[in-house]
Amino acid sequence: MALFLSALMTAFIVALHGYSFNQMLKAGVQNLKLVQRAMILLGTISVIIPLWLQIGVLPNFIYYSVGVVSSLNPLLFGFLMATALSMVIGTALGTMTILVPLFMSIAYNLGIPEALMVGALVSGAYFGDRTSPMSAVNNLNAEVTQSNIQLNMRLMLVSSVMPLALSLGLYSHFGRPYASTDTPSVLALKEALAEGFTIHPGYLTPVILLIALILFKVPILKSLALVYGLSLVIYSFQGFDLSQFMNFSVLGYSTSDPYLGPILRSNGLLNMLQVLGILVSSSFLNGLYELSNLFEKIITPFIRSLKSYFEMNLKVSLLSILFSIITCNQTLSVIITGKLFAPYYDRFQIRRNYLARTLGDTGVTVVGIIPWNLNGIFVAALTGVATLDYLPYAFFTLSLPIFSMAVQPLFMKKSF
Repeated sequence: MALFLSALMTAFIVALHGYSFNQMLKAGVQNLKLVQRAMILLGTISVIIPLWLQIGVLPNFIYYSVGVVSSLNPLLFGFLMATALSMVIGTALGTMTILVPLFMSIAYNLGIPEALMVGALVSGAYFGDRTSPMSAVNNLNAEVTQSNIQLNMRLMLVSSVMPLALSLGLYSHFGRPYASTDTPSVLALKEALAEGFTIHPGYLTPVILLIALILFKVPILKSLALVYGLSLVIYSFQGFDLSQFMNFSVLGYSTSDPYLGPILRSNGLLNMLQVLGILVSSSFLNGLYELSNLFEKIITPFIRSLKSYFEMNLKVSLLSILFSIITCNQTLSVIITGKLFAPYYDRFQIRRNYLARTLGDTGVTVVGIIPWNLNGIFVAALTGVATLDYLPYAFFTLSLPIFSMAVQPLFMKKSF
């Protein structure tokens, strides 16, 4: 509602300055096209998860994994798994989709605060989202800044060392008390899953296929479509029920089992309507900003007089985060901040790779902890944990921008 009212007010102001309705509509539609892929992705995931729960894919995934994960430090292992998987598949949303059912069930079973577990998964997922060669936003970052993606990746990996070490220490500390030696609780969960679902390794095929398709660089939407098709085939062999299918696709999946109910639950398409409303409102709002050159008019005085790399890096970082807050997605944050600052890096003879690194370490990374950002909304919808609840525990996501603004520039003492 806040975004919608803001878009209406901005449209009124822009109209007073001589812009026509058609111009404003065209600008909004152009921005909407930038996020249409994300809208389709969210819609697809919102129907896949309930289907996977219904046919037993995720219950089998939990059944075969819970014993191994529970015997380790589950919080630290969750962070490491999310980090590794996001580096392999290059998408935080895909990583969260695959890992959340398993680790949230473990968190519930072992009494780990859900916000703490989600914070660990978000921290790991957005490590690879900004750094992986498979990442769409990483490739966009290199394209916008016209920089070499391989060098960008090396710089971002180096800048990750201290925040990564800090995160590993914290997750190890907070997760140590939950390393389970209580096999009865694990056995109880496995028994409940076995009573409610058919347990067979064959049901893991959709998850394995999804990971394999992404590894072979099949676009994420095509991968999800193929996996969804395979899942529907499995459901048809189980006895396809159209009314049941429509019910869990639209409303989400739930079970009345008192033990599995809190673990096996998901939202459906209906829950995504709020997300779609946010995307539409923010797209039109950003279109009005661009049409009226409002960003440049506000920011140009802010960046006109730069005296050092420290100052420029700080302003790039703050504006990158600000645009992730305002525009509600990573894409526009990278495009706007990258285009605004690229000429200044050229003027002061600083390689644009450092601009790409700063964008990756700040605006690109924080999107998962902004409550109204597309990414924050997605995580909250997928996990059922509010963004502000897990934000304090997303240690890597919080520490990396601080390190980028306060520590990194010290290694580049350069005055203009």
